[in-house]
Amino acid sequence: MPTRLSVRLLVLISIFFPSLVSAGGSNGLGGDGLELSHIPGAGDSSFHLERIDAAHFAFCVIFAVVTAFQVLHALWNIRRRAIKLPPSISTPEFSTGWAFPIFLLISTVLLIISYVLHAVYWGIETNLHNRHPPSFTPSFIGAWNTMRLLADILLLSSMLALLTHRGKALLNTSRHTRNVKRAADVILVVILFGLSMGNVGLRVAGVAKGVRHNLYLAYLSLFLLGVLDVAIHSTILYAQSRESTVNDHSITLCTAFIISPLFFVYAIFPILLEGLLKPDVDPSTERDRGQWALAGLIVGCITKVIIIQACLRFGMPPIPKDTARTYAPRPEKV
Repeated sequence: MPTRLSVRLLVLISIFFPSLVSAGGSNGLGGDGLELSHIPGAGDSSFHLERIDAAHFAFCVIFAVVTAFQVLHALWNIRRRAIKLPPSISTPEFSTGWAFPIFLLISTVLLIISYVLHAVYWGIETNLHNRHPPSFTPSFIGAWNTMRLLADILLLSSMLALLTHRGKALLNTSRHTRNVKRAADVILVVILFGLSMGNVGLRVAGVAKGVRHNLYLAYLSLFLLGVLDVAIHSTILYAQSRESTVNDHSITLCTAFIISPLFFVYAIFPILLEGLLKPDVDPSTERDRGQWALAGLIVGCITKVIIIQACLRFGMPPIPKDTARTYAPRPEKV
């Protein structure tokens, strides 16, 4: 149910997105951006963004809404497991472990918050009609980056937990092997958490950009290492599970050949951006920085939506028609 709604909403917003970005053309601006004049309750204030900033703002809003429907889907999946709908969901072939759905749900919730904070920051900071733009406090910037980084770490953690559990379900790996793999994953996640929160703390404290830049590169490099771990582990698990008596239902196949490549693109793109957009860049290239930032946002949003949507299908057997009407949530009246 939530999947169909999110797909329809994404298609609908995508249709109206071009008119949203070019709405300034009807206000005598030659189609240079988005302008909303005479905002109710705001006196004579108005909202005007250049085209590239309007696109940036719109993408944040669009993907916040789409991710909100994915949160509903994640909650519905957890409810299905709680009530065992259908009963086959509790069998080894559909088992994903307790950590995977919980981490995935928390990651999507944090992702929504980060999108909202991003949209608020970008919409106010780039509003051309703000004669005296408000100065965002370091705490606001810190909260935004905390939500964004924690969402990424938890998404990676959910994949690591899933693969460890599927190794037990498909190959019946020994407890010692699982404990060693789990310990290595925990160490990786803890280091990622320390590097990310250290970067946020330095930003809030107003430390020089050069120091934060190096720490952030260390975080991105280690995150990429975690993504490569997911790719290698899922590929090996898929090759070994082909002879297993337990039906994998394409979970490891999808992880190895769909999620892992997308996750790699998501992890490598910020490293490329950090190399292109150095902290001491010439101010004359500010427009190029905006274009690259928009490209990074689009790549990140699209890859995460696809990854999360694929994860939401893992371990979810089809609901029999005779029980679907009993347990499915009732549609809200419009």
